[in-house]
Amino acid sequence: MSAGFAKFASKTTQGSYDDARKAERFGRGIPFPVGVKGTAVVGAIVCDETKADNNGEQFQRVRIELLIDTPESHRGKPLTGGYFVMQDSKKAGSTWTAENWWGSMLGTLEDLGCPEDLTKGYEDFQEVIDWFGAEPRAISFEIIANDYMKNGAMVHGKRVNAFAAVDEASIPSADQVAEAHDPEATYCTFRGTKHRVVSEEGGNITIKNVNSGTQRTVAKTLVTM
Repeated sequence: MSAGFAKFASKTTQGSYDDARKAERFGRGIPFPVGVKGTAVVGAIVCDETKADNNGEQFQRVRIELLIDTPESHRGKPLTGGYFVMQDSKKAGSTWTAENWWGSMLGTLEDLGCPEDLTKGYEDFQEVIDWFGAEPRAISFEIIANDYMKNGAMVHGKRVNAFAAVDEASIPSADQVAEAHDPEATYCTFRGTKHRVVSEEGGNITIKNVNSGTQRTVAKTLVTM
């Protein structure tokens, strides 16, 4: 993280940027054609500034770099999983703001697995970057169409749609039998998978995967009852 970006990020815990941080997320050179699916890991979250424009202005930006695992023909090569410039839109009639870009960027990081309690509660944005650096964060991606109008003409673009890879422990194997439903138990959903509530304490909840039996303790805000 550059010094300039760090100074900027320190201001995102207050005011309109903080509103964007805590708000509901807005929806979001690719070497693959539309329809290709693959896997990757999050390689880097690059935070810096754009080059000065004709007016001498620079804007803070975030680039999410993925390192491809599959297709094997591109293994190890970088793929941009998101590019965000904190700049108010200059398009006529557009109300999209730099804060909207910040919120959209955080939403993308959540899609890649970053816990929502971290993206909405960080004191220093470096905490978010450190989460991705703590261990390899596996993701699945698909190349989808991204058509848009530019100067009155339709541009047939494409973009990367990426999400955190499903925890294999949450997928029952052929010899596993899902836990029978207990009408007296309380259930919730964590990362799209049904879990039984084991216990609750403070802001945390201990849950058990009904398929794999894996038990873990997570923040209550990360589960859906």
